[in-house]
Amino acid sequence: MAFAVAVTALFACGGAASVPQGPRSTGASSRAFVGQSELSLRYRYEPTSVAELILFVDATASGGDVGEVTIEAVSDGFEPLEGPSRWTLRVPNGQTETRQVTLRVLQTSTPTVTLVTTRVEGSAELASDTLRFIVDGGTIRECRPDDAACSGG
Repeated sequence: MAFAVAVTALFACGGAASVPQGPRSTGASSRAFVGQSELSLRYRYEPTSVAELILFVDATASGGDVGEVTIEAVSDGFEPLEGPSRWTLRVPNGQTETRQVTLRVLQTSTPTVTLVTTRVEGSAELASDTLRFIVDGGTIRECRPDDAACSGG
């Protein structure tokens, strides 16, 4: 009976049940068109410690072949720990390809990652999205519009 009360108290007080599980979607995403084809980019992240995260990039093609694309994660205030920060891929029509890189914060302010997607043929830039993060409350998370520490740049 004491165990049941302790478990109930843990959940009622926002214990383990309040910890988000799995990757979180970011506030940024992009769509690029190549002829009649569309490339959709979605970004997600999963904190693995106070100052580390895994960044996921999901690329989905629809309407036909977009050809080979390169996606590069250019960081300011992060260092890559595991996995490449540049990927060249071909996304088959109707499918999603996911790539990931583990990043560690080098500075305590607001580190950023800019994801630049270019077409291999012709080197045309298709998308550029900047994600800003902050170390807050013992974890790293994406900046919100109301975060004073994240404003101004």
